[in-house]
Amino acid sequence: MTATASDDGLSIDNGLSDDDSTTSHYYQSSKSADEARLSNPNSGVSGESSDARETTKMLQKDWKIRMFRYVTIALLVATAVAISVAFYAGLRNTEQRDFEHSFEFQASQIERAMDGEMNSKLRALDSMSVSATSFSRKSITPNKTWPYITLPHFPHLAAGALNIGRGLSIVVAPIIHRENLVEWQDYSVQANGWMTTSLEFQTAHPKAFIVEGAAMSEEEIKRNTSEFIFEVIDGLPTKVEDRDFMLPIWQVGPLPTGLPWVNYDISGRESTAFAAAIETQSCVLGDTFDLSESLLAYGLVAIEEEYPQLEWPDIWNTKAQDDSPPGNERGRLLKSGSDSGSIDDLASRHSANKHGALEGPALILQYPILSPVPGNGSVVAFLSMVTRWDSFILPNMPPDPEGLIIVISNTCEQQFTFALTDNDVIYLGDGDLHESEYESLEKEFYFTPRGSPISGITMSQTHCPYKVSVYPSATMRDKFDTEEPAVFAAGVAGIFLFTLVVFLIYDVLVERRQRFLAATASKSSAIVTALFPQIVRDRMFETEEKNTKQRSVKSSTVEYSMDSVRLHGASEGAPIANLFTNTTVMFADISGFTAWSSSREPVDVFTLLETLYSAFDKIAREMHVFKVETIGDCYVAVTGLPNPQDDHHLRMVRFARRALDKMIVRMKEMEAALGPDTGNLGFKIGIHSGPVTGGVLRGVKSRYQLFGDTVNMASRMESTGHRNQIQISQATASLIVASDKGHWLRKREGLVQVKGKGAVQTFWVKSKSSSTERSDSEPPRSSKALIDESARSQAVDNKAQETTEEKEKDNSLTVRQVELLTSLLKRIVLHRKLNIGLNKKDLEALDSNNVLPRDQIADKIPMPEFDSKMAKHSMDADSVELSSEVVSQLKDLVATIASMYKDNSFHNFEHACHVTTSANKLLNGI
Repeated sequence: MTATASDDGLSIDNGLSDDDSTTSHYYQSSKSADEARLSNPNSGVSGESSDARETTKMLQKDWKIRMFRYVTIALLVATAVAISVAFYAGLRNTEQRDFEHSFEFQASQIERAMDGEMNSKLRALDSMSVSATSFSRKSITPNKTWPYITLPHFPHLAAGALNIGRGLSIVVAPIIHRENLVEWQDYSVQANGWMTTSLEFQTAHPKAFIVEGAAMSEEEIKRNTSEFIFEVIDGLPTKVEDRDFMLPIWQVGPLPTGLPWVNYDISGRESTAFAAAIETQSCVLGDTFDLSESLLAYGLVAIEEEYPQLEWPDIWNTKAQDDSPPGNERGRLLKSGSDSGSIDDLASRHSANKHGALEGPALILQYPILSPVPGNGSVVAFLSMVTRWDSFILPNMPPDPEGLIIVISNTCEQQFTFALTDNDVIYLGDGDLHESEYESLEKEFYFTPRGSPISGITMSQTHCPYKVSVYPSATMRDKFDTEEPAVFAAGVAGIFLFTLVVFLIYDVLVERRQRFLAATASKSSAIVTALFPQIVRDRMFETEEKNTKQRSVKSSTVEYSMDSVRLHGASEGAPIANLFTNTTVMFADISGFTAWSSSREPVDVFTLLETLYSAFDKIAREMHVFKVETIGDCYVAVTGLPNPQDDHHLRMVRFARRALDKMIVRMKEMEAALGPDTGNLGFKIGIHSGPVTGGVLRGVKSRYQLFGDTVNMASRMESTGHRNQIQISQATASLIVASDKGHWLRKREGLVQVKGKGAVQTFWVKSKSSSTERSDSEPPRSSKALIDESARSQAVDNKAQETTEEKEKDNSLTVRQVELLTSLLKRIVLHRKLNIGLNKKDLEALDSNNVLPRDQIADKIPMPEFDSKMAKHSMDADSVELSSEVVSQLKDLVATIASMYKDNSFHNFEHACHVTTSANKLLNGI
């Protein structure tokens, strides 16, 4: 084991893994009274120190202590209230932030959902528009050009577009100018066969459309096609003839119930928007209307009058007989014929056809169909798809949307509000109906779809652009309100209350303890005074006296212990430290101690260390060597402090020699008690000279400590040394040579690699017998000559020494193993006498597979139970006598086994002996 020094303090390792720092420190854990007197013969223990006087003064100021106690209690109560309130407010703010972050995330999800759904609807319309353009291009003939085009398979196209775009209905409206008005009206009456196809499709596929279609006969369809383009004014159908362009409804999907509204002009309400769309070739977002107030799913104004006939020719004939303008009193008298049982009320029919899909606000998307003529690129018709506003949100609702409020408005002064639940979108009504307290959290965005990715048709922003505003609500905020703030605040207050109770109990206990401390202050102070040299102790007390007048009472008690010389504030003032420029530090480590201690009882380990280091302490007192610390099996000492010593290097070398000799003698003496391999333990000693800083780091468990590269280098000398050798550095060797003691040294062959230093030259200190000091009459020789001469005999001496040591080691190990096996044989004999042990049945397991069970021994052989009789006689095994023949055979057995081992570094006789000893120790514990 090697004890080394580093910047971080003390470390114990098995090699050169010390820190590279150049400053190291060691603690003086204990020092006897003799050492204290040796450091300063005039030192002594005063009857009453300044520390005791200070304690007496503090105890007399009990009223100040009480005042401090009351202030502390008040502060604890105030702190408890303040922190509880702050904790509650903080958690409430956290809930508010979570609520706002959740709302912001959901609002962004709403924006993405509506934008994505609008693009889906536009893609569906764009696909149908491209199909219409493609068909008309293939059908270009003198008689088949727009507007005289009827799309084939229209119900299939309409159903596909409405399902993709989640629409209610879709209409093809060609652009009709005044010059081709008559020709178009004739074509619309003659080419209405597409209605029959639509009826057949709706009959075969009743679920193809969201809105239920018509159920009419083919004859009714032919009769019920208006021969004129018309619009509804004040509830009455009126012909349209004087407009620059018209957009009559042509093909419709699904086919509406009641009067087929073919030739209804949809351009009347938004003629400006349609004109801009035709000019820019863009799609238009129409006005918003309420489905419950419009005809079916087309956003058309209903004919409020009840006519005697439901066929368009009769309607127009009736209006031709009317000379008054539409909407006059005469026109409204026509409903008097309603007594006929065959007349149906249009309003009732309209109401009867309403269902869940025909409620709430809806929007018409007007998408252009381009001309098929190459190079023309003009708009020839429009696709009009009616879709509910909630269809933009419902398919892609964000997670947990309940409580979100969505307000949709446009520049045409339309505004309406939706509320979201977990799985539905609820129409609240017209206007902005969000809760005003959440006005500041509004998230708004403009509804500006990107347009078609196929045909490149963009969205017109000139007609009533829409804005979407998203708000939270109290319903959403309530989901983030919990009881956690109140619970946690109460918990914090409870903790402070508990702390206050503990403080009061502690205060009572401390006040009782004060009396005891006051009585023992003088005794403790006297013991502490003996722990440090006089020069250090005096400076500590001087600092304490200066600080006493400036120090306020910070505790109702003052503890005195041998672990601390700092009395309530002694760390104030200048540091207590000195630089000692001429010192020599020694590290001494027991070689082989780790292996030896692993096979010994703790009592044996401490017996060896106390015996050995007590002898070293005695030598240190005699030679005025300052003991720094014992770290495990490492002994650290220094010369040249606290009092300067001119011969510090010689004094330390002499001490090291005496310590090494004493160690060898003590090990031999303890072989009988601690085992024969105790004599094989050695000592590695390292010495280095140089400056160190010595002082006291005041605080808990203050100690006198050393700092400096000198300490670190001395540790390196020990860790790189050899067993029973004293290795010194070049610095120490130079001082010894300068003192005319060069014949003590022998130069070490080769350089030594020292961590943090590189390759350095070191020296061995000769044993006392080989370095007898020369007489004054002997002619002096140079130190180099003396060192070189001694180096030549080093190899021979080392080899002879190693051979002798190996033989002695093997002999001692053999004796130790014989003693161990002898004790085990005696216990076996005692077992047999007491008839205790395994019976024949227990041993049968050994013969079952004809192998030794080894690791499975616990499974194969039951362990014997505790026997009180055996326990009573367990100490009598030493009284058993073995015959000399048995002992002789046992010695021959161990010697034979020892001779069979080879000198292998990882498995040899010494290793086997350690294993045997450890196993015996383990089984003894069991």
